[in-house]
Amino acid sequence: MKKVFSSILFKLSILFFVMFIAILAICGVLLYWSQVEIYQDQIRTKSVQVANNLANLVAKEGYLFIEFQDFIVEQNVNFKMPIDHDGDYTKTEAAFFDHFNKRYPGRTFGTDLKFDEMDMELKNEYARHMYSKWYGIKEDAKNEFDLAYISYITPSEKPHHMYYVIDAVRDPSEKYGNKYQYVGMNVDEPLEKHPMMWEAWETGRPSSGYDVYDDSYQYGNTYAYYVPLYIGERKMGLIGVDFSIEKVNHNIMSHTILQMLNILVVVAVALVVILFIIYKFYIQRILRLKANVEKYAMDKDVRIASDIDRDSLGHDELSGLTGEVAAMILELEEYMKRLLRTTEELTDSRERAIAMHELANKDALTGIRNRNAYEEEVKKLQWEIDSKEASFALAVIDLNFLKRVNDTFGHDKGNISISNLCYIVCHIFEHSPVFRIGGDEFVVILKGEDLRKVDTLTEKFAQKLRSLQDDTSLEPWEKVSAAIGISHFDPSQDISVTQVFKRADEKMYEDKKRMKAVRE
Repeated sequence: MKKVFSSILFKLSILFFVMFIAILAICGVLLYWSQVEIYQDQIRTKSVQVANNLANLVAKEGYLFIEFQDFIVEQNVNFKMPIDHDGDYTKTEAAFFDHFNKRYPGRTFGTDLKFDEMDMELKNEYARHMYSKWYGIKEDAKNEFDLAYISYITPSEKPHHMYYVIDAVRDPSEKYGNKYQYVGMNVDEPLEKHPMMWEAWETGRPSSGYDVYDDSYQYGNTYAYYVPLYIGERKMGLIGVDFSIEKVNHNIMSHTILQMLNILVVVAVALVVILFIIYKFYIQRILRLKANVEKYAMDKDVRIASDIDRDSLGHDELSGLTGEVAAMILELEEYMKRLLRTTEELTDSRERAIAMHELANKDALTGIRNRNAYEEEVKKLQWEIDSKEASFALAVIDLNFLKRVNDTFGHDKGNISISNLCYIVCHIFEHSPVFRIGGDEFVVILKGEDLRKVDTLTEKFAQKLRSLQDDTSLEPWEKVSAAIGISHFDPSQDISVTQVFKRADEKMYEDKKRMKAVRE
């Protein structure tokens, strides 16, 4: 599991996933705000379209709508509009003309009898017909264009107040009760709360933005756009078109999510394809390179370089790396061969050096160390003396009567005498190094156990030589005789090995005189 989490593919997948989330988040924000702008433009376009359509219809009414509006503004307190009107203006139109013909027989409304020439009862009935007609037209437009509601307003004589000539809300009249609708309400519309409303009125152009309403009625929060209404040269009022904020936001979010889903699919597929390409053309090659390098590390088989080199076909960085690794293995193999040859040569040279050193320090006759070897040991002993760590004794041994044996029996017999004495010395002082420093002279460096038992070993040496003299089965040259002198290092008086050797040599010479073997 740890190996999976540490793999390049896993890390790339995590990186791509983070990039995926970041891309979605950025795209989501950008898409949302672009949708907001799009919907605001659509709302503005739709508002102008609805208002212009209504304005064109109103313009066809001409002065009759002007008379209707002026009547509503002047008589809003006394105007009685049934609250249960259904917007079917054909009924109210038929009722009005029926009453008109009965009241003014033979006369034509709008031609030889104007609105302001009628009595108040007929004016009220015509106003109810007009209100029902335009309320129905407004409701049809609201339903067709999926609006929250449409209202028609005009400024009142009070600053920042509006008359709601045609309203979307059927509030009961305070004067006439629940049977009649409150028409022509004079409502306070503060500039700070309704800047777009007053901008449209003052400029005579559609509002550049929208007002946000927290509607206390049934419509909820809305965006409101305003378009001025003109009849001829007269600016009549404002057509207010309201869209539900909740519905707009829902549409914005729905379209944003839909596009996000499309982007999600496209980006996900693209990332998967990229990951597959990276894995197929790069990670697999890295894994093969890793496996081949591990195999070479285990088997040291240079043929693996050919397998690695096959992956170096191309011009990318990985091909270059693969080729370099293959070349490095070949160079390493050649280097190892050269190193092996050099090692073998060094080994041979070392062995030859050791052999030459042994030959240089080995006595050819006896096989023990010679004077050169003794001089090297003297240097070590001197270092111990200088370091205050010395504890040793020197035994100087000299073969007696060698010249007599050589002259009488020949040098070969003299060599036998030397070899026999060497054997005896090495056997008695078996824990100490023995050196042949001259033709018939030997030195023993006594340390450790042999140093502690030096007296016993010296006596044993003398007994061995006496036993040879008493052995009648031996030839004259086999009856070895030798003098010995032993001197201990004394730190109170010795500052060099030479001093110790000199005392030992003197004692050996005294022993030789005692044995009457001193050369003349």
